[in-house]
Amino acid sequence: MDESDWKAFRRIVPEVRERYIQKRNAEIKALLEDSDLSHTETFWNVHEKVTKEADILQSCLDGHRRSRITAFIFEMLDAGLMDLGDLPVFSSELQDRAKFWYEGR
Repeated sequence: MDESDWKAFRRIVPEVRERYIQKRNAEIKALLEDSDLSHTETFWNVHEKVTKEADILQSCLDGHRRSRITAFIFEMLDAGLMDLGDLPVFSSELQDRAKFWYEGR
C-alpha cells in the first residue's frame, strides 16, 4: 500500500467518523423524541441503537494498521462510515479495488 494512501486514510478517518456519528445522533434524538412510545420502550430502543452503533464504530475504528487499510476501507464502506464519494483521496489503484469490492458485495 502506498504511503500516501495510509496518510490519506489517517486524515479522513476523523472526518468520516464525525459525519457518521452526527447522523446516528440525529437518529437517536428522534428515538428520544418519539412521543408514541413509553419511556421504557424509548429507553430500550435507544439502548439497542447505541449498542449496535458502538459495535460498528469499534470494528471500523479500532486497531488500524497500515497492512489492513484495504480491509478497514471495505468494512467502513459496508457499515456506511464511508461512501464512494470519500474514495478520491486515495490512489487510483485503491479506489478501483474499493469500488470493485463495493459493487460486488
